[in-house]
Amino acid sequence: MSNSFSIILLTIFLILSFLLVRSYLTGILTAAIFAYVCFPIHHSLSKKIKPGLSAGIIVIAALIIIIGPLAF
Repeated sequence: MSNSFSIILLTIFLILSFLLVRSYLTGILTAAIFAYVCFPIHHSLSKKIKPGLSAGIIVIAALIIIIGPLAF
């Protein structure tokens, strides 16, 4: 009886944990993909212009690419 109760508690804990982490998981995965895609672009741009300026250009381009379709 104690074993089934602990399985029920574990199941409830896992479901609640998933519901709490689910909203953050999308942001974490998006940030990882964004970093993987934008690193080569930033690296090549920072050779030609200042690194801070190239980071700003990438962030503005990403905002346009991500938020732009949501505006329409």
